[in-house]
Amino acid sequence: MQPISSELLGLYRDIALSAQIAAILFAMQFSLIIFNEWRNQRTRSWNDTRVGWGTFLMLAAIHLIFFTIADFYSAGNIFDALPATPIERIFWLRLGYITLQVGLLVLSLAVNRILSNRAFHFFSVLSIAAIVLSLVLPHDILRIVALLVIAPAIIVELLAFTYFAVKTIKGRMRSAVGVFFLSFIAVIGGYGFTADFAIQALGQVSYTIGAIVIAAGCIIMGTTLPNITDFDEFNWWTAVRELYIVTRGGVGLLSVNLSEERASTMDTDSLLTSGGITGIREVLKRIIGTEEELQIVDHGTMKILFAYSKHVVGVLLVTKPLETLFEKLTSFVERFEVLFAGLLEDFDGKVSVFAPAHRLALAEFTRTQEVARRKVVGA
Repeated sequence: MQPISSELLGLYRDIALSAQIAAILFAMQFSLIIFNEWRNQRTRSWNDTRVGWGTFLMLAAIHLIFFTIADFYSAGNIFDALPATPIERIFWLRLGYITLQVGLLVLSLAVNRILSNRAFHFFSVLSIAAIVLSLVLPHDILRIVALLVIAPAIIVELLAFTYFAVKTIKGRMRSAVGVFFLSFIAVIGGYGFTADFAIQALGQVSYTIGAIVIAAGCIIMGTTLPNITDFDEFNWWTAVRELYIVTRGGVGLLSVNLSEERASTMDTDSLLTSGGITGIREVLKRIIGTEEELQIVDHGTMKILFAYSKHVVGVLLVTKPLETLFEKLTSFVERFEVLFAGLLEDFDGKVSVFAPAHRLALAEFTRTQEVARRKVVGA
């Protein structure tokens, strides 16, 4: 490959360094945004998904700082006239690898708390192994392992989480999550252009391209992050408490205790509760002076969500009015109306005929359908 002029090399360096600094600042900003959202919660927990994502993004920024020192300020860096990999550069690169793997370990643990398939603990074990390898492997071998093993594993994990999120989350957040994680994968692709093998093949311009791709991916994530309005959407099942299906006249048809993931019958308390909820709905409509149906009633730490069909009203008691839960309640009410259309048209007061809906409710509003099926069978 023909050597490039010092002026052009300096231009490549300045552009790459600017992009790298932008990526660092964006990653730190996103981390602080997520931590601030966690701090503003009424009840904070270190097991919150926000902690995992915020920690990962901050460690990713620190990792970029180490790589920036190695690639721009250490002896024999990639923009020297005669590139080399002296001990000083390898030291900073190794710190960068270790920091990134610790961040990925934290992220894997956060993902494992969300994914129902516990086989994804494999990625946590892989992150631990990668930390150890980053400490002991020679640099030439480590960069091959990073390229052929670690990077593909990261992509697979992100794709698995994206698939889970898209399948689980309802509403506008679904597309936002998809864009967020696709941009995340683009950032990983940018790393490929900054790798030593790419620079050897394409020259220093490869690093500049990679740095720009990384910064662009971070910017896209930043513009998408505000649309991911609430990280609790990932754990929507922790917010549900009880479900009621009542007729338009206030007769209780179905009552399900979702916090205990078990079906319950329409006993006296359930009948009184369903009737009381209907009464509250009608009273509030009169007070407000509107014929529009209520969508939500906020009562301190408990919220009541409503969804409507021709014959029935769905009532969901939750601790947080998540968009996913609105969508799920609406979907469930529509399915209930379709499945029991004939019985609802000629309702004779017997609520036992709606018992099969218990299984559907548990499958819709609990974490996994397998859990729901086991609970219904044992009920």
